[in-house]
Order: sequence, then C-alpha cells, then structure tokens
Amino acid sequence: MTQQEKLYKRIAEQLKVSKYIVEDVFKSQFDLIAKEMELRSDVSVRLPRIGIFFVHKNRRKYLETYKKRNDERKQQQRDD
Repeated sequence: MTQQEKLYKRIAEQLKVSKYIVEDVFKSQFDLIAKEMELRSDVSVRLPRIGIFFVHKNRRKYLETYKKRNDERKQQQRDD
C-alpha cells in the first residue's frame, strides 16, 4: 500500500466514508486545478480543506449546465 493510499484510507476512516469517495474527491479537485491552469496562466490555487458535498441530482444538472454555458461565454470572449 502506497503512502497516498494510506492517506486516503485514514481520511476515509475519519470522515466515515468510502476510501473511493475520498480518492474521487482528491482527483476531481486536482483535475479542476489542471483544467484551470491550462486555460489561464495567472491561476493561483489554495486548497485549505478537502470537501465532500452531496448535491441533489437536479441541482447538479443545473450547475453543470450553467458552468458549461459560462465557460463557453468566456471562451467566446477570449476569441473575440
């Protein structure tokens, strides 16, 4: 077991959730950072805490649609 896996397991035990949920949260947050860094060169990141959030599926769908629309607008502004 690697150090990273041990860390995931320890956090999962403390939060009383699955190790896979913790791993997914870590990966998704760092994927988001990587995406933002690709889009802009002036990105600064501060991750003081890890977050696990449960969102109703309709709310999540709305947020994803809103973010997609907002990202498209930003990209269009950059292109103009």
